[in-house]
Amino acid sequence: MAGLDDLAELFGQPPAREPSPEDWTEVEDYVRSALPSDFKAFLDTYGTGVICGELVIFHPRGSSPLLTRMRKIHESFGQWWRRDSDEYPFRFHPDAGGLISWGYDYSGDEHFFWPCDPEPDRWKVVTNINGTEPEVFDGGRARRDRSGQPELRAVLIWLLGGVCRARSSGGTFQQFVAVC
Repeated sequence: MAGLDDLAELFGQPPAREPSPEDWTEVEDYVRSALPSDFKAFLDTYGTGVICGELVIFHPRGSSPLLTRMRKIHESFGQWWRRDSDEYPFRFHPDAGGLISWGYDYSGDEHFFWPCDPEPDRWKVVTNINGTEPEVFDGGRARRDRSGQPELRAVLIWLLGGVCRARSSGGTFQQFVAVC
């Protein structure tokens, strides 16, 4: 996958890993859908970790399993939403169309997939910015490779770029990486 080679330029060579499609079975059963393929490919390559000392992401077989985190966040945010549903425009999984947790950052923001399309590779990302309105980032704008699939590098840049833009003055992902 050419996109993973591009990511090695940004993050260095990934650790030796032996991912399996079965790693995702329990998580995808829980959310009743596949997850975006680029997200899974990135985590299968790099695993659970912290990107640039800011963004924390979880693999299903990591030291902090993704499914454990999802259940915790969906429960706590779901309870909050049921109390204050007029103040927040999104529901949370397991509600139909509810946001699906995938990570957080050290600024206290939570990051979710919004399953707004039947095709997971077209889902949007919603960042629940601590203390402000949520921001929505459109994953469908990512560049496509020759087969029409999103390029992993483009999607990751889009994903992290959205997180970085939410708290910077218009910096790009490349600038964010450069200062990490």
